[in-house]
Amino acid sequence: MAHACGCHHDPSRSAGDDLAPVRPEETVGQIVNRRPGALEIMQGLGINHCCGAGLTLREAAASAGRPLEDVVAALNVAGRPPARRVLLDVRGLEPPQPMVRVLEAPHVEQHAAELEVRHDRRPTFLYPQLDERGFVHETDEPEPGLVRIRIRRSGA
Repeated sequence: MAHACGCHHDPSRSAGDDLAPVRPEETVGQIVNRRPGALEIMQGLGINHCCGAGLTLREAAASAGRPLEDVVAALNVAGRPPARRVLLDVRGLEPPQPMVRVLEAPHVEQHAAELEVRHDRRPTFLYPQLDERGFVHETDEPEPGLVRIRIRRSGA
């Protein structure tokens, strides 16, 4: 499909298209045609897609005065689905039900970006179980009677 300027950017491409990491050797046109959101990111970084579609990303970044690493990082985030936060409220349940529900939560096994657990006390027996399973966790008490535990995969 031709843009007003005659380039072949296809705005109908969807998030299901190729999301392989962007490489500096690829041309601006190749990246825009396969990566959802890339056109807008490049425009925001001062990279002209229409006139610079034939440039490699390395050349385009240099031409725009942008560090190549910053451009690649911004493009590699483009098109990813937003991180999911799943809420699990276990307040009022008698032990060991809160721990059982957290450990059996399908969202934990499906690697949601974050599982937020709302509890009425600090679950001291849960923490070692999470550690053994490769999760990191942070606990805070934003108000009396509410203990909030944020759980995510280590390295996520």
